[in-house]
Amino acid sequence: MSSSANVVSCLGVFVGAIVLVALALITYSVYYDTLISYYNILSSEEYSYLIIALVLVAYITYSALSSATLEYEIKLNKILLFITLLVFSTTLYIVSYLNPLYRLSLQILSYILLLFSFFILFYRPSRYRYKIYLILVTALFLIPVPRNFLDYASMELSRTVGFLAARITSLPYVVRSGRVFISVVDASGVTRIFEIGYLCSGIVSISSILALLPLITYFICGSRLSVLKKAMYIALYTAIGLAIVFFGNLLRVLAILLITKNYGYQLALNFFHSTPALIYTGVATSIIMYLIYRSVIRTNLYSVYKVVESRIPPLSTGIVRSISVYLVIALIGTAACLTLTTPSIGGSFKQEQVFYDVSDVINNPFKIILKNTTYRDLWYRPYELKMATPISSLKIYYIRINVKGSSYIGYLEIADSPNKFHSWLICLTYQGYNIESYWLVHRSDTSLSFMITERNGYRYLLGYILYKLKVLVGGVIEPLYIRVTLFHPYISGKFDEITENLEDILLSLNPYGGEDSKESINYALYILIVQAVIVIDIIYIIVYVLRHSVEKLKRITRSLGGS
Repeated sequence: MSSSANVVSCLGVFVGAIVLVALALITYSVYYDTLISYYNILSSEEYSYLIIALVLVAYITYSALSSATLEYEIKLNKILLFITLLVFSTTLYIVSYLNPLYRLSLQILSYILLLFSFFILFYRPSRYRYKIYLILVTALFLIPVPRNFLDYASMELSRTVGFLAARITSLPYVVRSGRVFISVVDASGVTRIFEIGYLCSGIVSISSILALLPLITYFICGSRLSVLKKAMYIALYTAIGLAIVFFGNLLRVLAILLITKNYGYQLALNFFHSTPALIYTGVATSIIMYLIYRSVIRTNLYSVYKVVESRIPPLSTGIVRSISVYLVIALIGTAACLTLTTPSIGGSFKQEQVFYDVSDVINNPFKIILKNTTYRDLWYRPYELKMATPISSLKIYYIRINVKGSSYIGYLEIADSPNKFHSWLICLTYQGYNIESYWLVHRSDTSLSFMITERNGYRYLLGYILYKLKVLVGGVIEPLYIRVTLFHPYISGKFDEITENLEDILLSLNPYGGEDSKESINYALYILIVQAVIVIDIIYIIVYVLRHSVEKLKRITRSLGGS
């Protein structure tokens, strides 16, 4: 390698270092709490599949990055794609605070697009072109499934598994509040009542199969199959894996019921309640990988994309100019991202220099949330929830607040990630309530969620809010989340008054004050920027299509003239 090429190679390392510093600055300033919350949900059973997905995506990313080289030419399409992805990422981050149900999922998607935008700006694949896009496609599987979808899926799965198990075994069962209860007389003559609840739904095993989707996508998209066949294979292999774990879970429930009936209750639970899940999940994984091997890898359909030469050019003014342009654009993008996203974590999420010890918050959160409220007629006690659905909250309190002669009852929940709060939409449905309406209210730059529910002829108005605190955990500052939920009987003539009281109470419980705590960004200017980027992208696409159409027409004309 010549000395000139060595200089270019060193320049690439220098640029990579600057890019890493810029990403580290954005990550720490904007996405630190997001990544801590993401890390915390990995320990929960429902989201443990993300650990497998992280390992697989890391391998795929390494495979792509190891064959990438620095982009040595100024390309307008790269600059436009970088700006578009960065604007989209910033928009997702800002929008994530409008709805707590999807906050973590949208912020992780925002972070993925941010990382990909920097990579696409500075680097190009030097071997297989498809790998650069596989980084983005497979990274999308790292987005945690929103809690309400996860809860809904588990509820429907447990209901289906319970109904099928009861019909197959011909055992008596009842359906109460959407849950299936099966009655079994065990070997000793004692009647046992099994609730087919969350742990029996098989949702964890199904999510473990979904964790393999990055690997399935990686191998199949790296083949020379048509796009339609790729989509068909991905859907088919995923469906096979899901079917195996679903019927495996159904067989597990059947085994528990039949062994309880014929041999004993303890024997059934000691082994068949959890161990078989590992077996049929492993079987499903092995079958999927075998099918991929037979249909894609062994048949020589893998990695046949056009190879791009990996060559480091000699140092030139053009190379320095192009790298300098990309660096300036990246630094401007970094500054814009920090400016636009940092204020959006205001309101109830303002990061003031007030840090509470995590044990103090968990054991006595009311000392903190009552600091700025005028509603001090509050009664509370720890709430011990006894239900089949596992709760990931660190602590739950039952609360009652008296305001103007009316009582508002509800719950205060504490968790280290917003995705650990179960969705009220699903919890109430699971308990037999009908959700008549659901809406969001934005006040003081904070989102409040409301819904009207009904059961047995009684209607209730529910409102809840999510707060984020900064707490000290072993000397390290980490986020902690508090969800306050209040109920009140629905009274049509006093609907506006009750709703206003709920809003005032929930907002007043903000430990940081809330009303004037956010420095708002200029949303009108930001929307104008987004519109301008969209218009420029559309113009570029039109010009690109027209230019290639004209070139194609010229080639056709020349070929006809030559003949």
